[in-house]
Amino acid sequence: MKKTIIFALTLLLLMGCRHHRAVSPRLVELDSLIAVAPDSAAALLQAIPSDSLLDPENRAYHALLLTQARYKAYIPATSDSDINIAVDYFVAKKDGNYDRRIRSLIYKGCVMTELNQPDSAMYWFKSAETAAHPDDHANLGYINYWMGRVYQSQNSDVTCTINKYRASVSHYALCNDSSRLLLSLMEIGGVFRNENNDSAFKYINWAKRFALELKDTLHYYACLNAEAYAHYLNGDYSKAKKLVLSILNANVGQTDSARAMMLAAMSLAKLGQTDSANLFCKKLPLPEDSASQVLYYDMCAQVCQARQDQLGYLKNIRQSESIAGDILSRSLQQKLIDIEKDSQLHIAEADSKLAQQHSRFIAILAIVLFLLVGIAFAFWQKRKKHDVITKQNEINKLYLELKEISQRSESLSQQNKELSQENEELQALAKKVQQTESNLSAQQDRMDKDYANLENERLKEKQLS
Repeated sequence: MKKTIIFALTLLLLMGCRHHRAVSPRLVELDSLIAVAPDSAAALLQAIPSDSLLDPENRAYHALLLTQARYKAYIPATSDSDINIAVDYFVAKKDGNYDRRIRSLIYKGCVMTELNQPDSAMYWFKSAETAAHPDDHANLGYINYWMGRVYQSQNSDVTCTINKYRASVSHYALCNDSSRLLLSLMEIGGVFRNENNDSAFKYINWAKRFALELKDTLHYYACLNAEAYAHYLNGDYSKAKKLVLSILNANVGQTDSARAMMLAAMSLAKLGQTDSANLFCKKLPLPEDSASQVLYYDMCAQVCQARQDQLGYLKNIRQSESIAGDILSRSLQQKLIDIEKDSQLHIAEADSKLAQQHSRFIAILAIVLFLLVGIAFAFWQKRKKHDVITKQNEINKLYLELKEISQRSESLSQQNKELSQENEELQALAKKVQQTESNLSAQQDRMDKDYANLENERLKEKQLS
């Protein structure tokens, strides 16, 4: 019975074991390349056909690296099909590689953010936060940073947004990642800009100090731009103008220059320097993205208002409202599409779970049947063994009885032999007794005869006398 159960359990363990093959050295090299040259890594990974990777672990690793390389190379995500392969292997199947499991969760959240699905993105970032080790400050900082970005993009509770950014600052400080700490500080300053100017200036100045320490010119001027906008919101248009002009004179990146020109135009308009403001408006090209176009037409409207150009003001305001309405409409349409996608995704997940449950049920049923057959076979063997032992015991019992009968027979035979000897002795004794009786009878006859003779002689003598 025990041997059968051990055999069944061993077979089940062998069926459940997975054979891990070595990870492709080529993929490990490309993993290292992503940090220094994501564009090249993305191209090289794209050149590897996924169907050429026969091992599931290498296929999942390839999908993770391809998603990560595209993200770091600023290649927009169009679907989450690749990262899902990594999630299905490293997360759903509870694979033992911690680093790849955490990265799969993080980049799943990043992809869902790019696909404009903030609820799904937040779910995956929270899953990553739960799965991360408490001392993994680099990943926890990155996760909290992105959770803050998602909250901020949704205009959620400011406290939640700031708390996430502050958590990222704490984690980055613990792992000495100054460059990412700088980004988190800038984000906190940007959030406080509309809430508390003193706090905004505090965090922006802190970020500026880190940028100078790192000799990061681009982010330093980005901090100046944020500081200028904070002064503008605070009504200190002179300081705002001074800072944005220093940014423009430094000739930094195109994005920061465009923002600085917008802010310069608005600051100059507020200061009454309408000609200079109008000059900046004309120099600034129309941005490509809709959100920046809204800011652009708002800026033009403020300049027209300062110049008392009522017609230009109304024209720009209407243009701004039209684009904002289109953005809102597209946003609502996107939300409806996202809701539909989520419902389809939930249905697909439900179907997948049902199929998995069905497969598990079949597997469990097969295992139960196998165990039942094994147990039945074990019981049959035990019963058969019990019957054999019972029959053996009966045979032994009969043998003992026969042996006892044989011994009794021998004993009776011995007794019969002894009785026969005794009988013979008795017969001999009887013959002796008979002979003795015969002899005694003869003696008695002789004595009787002698007695009679004596009596006769006495009578004769008596008669003679």
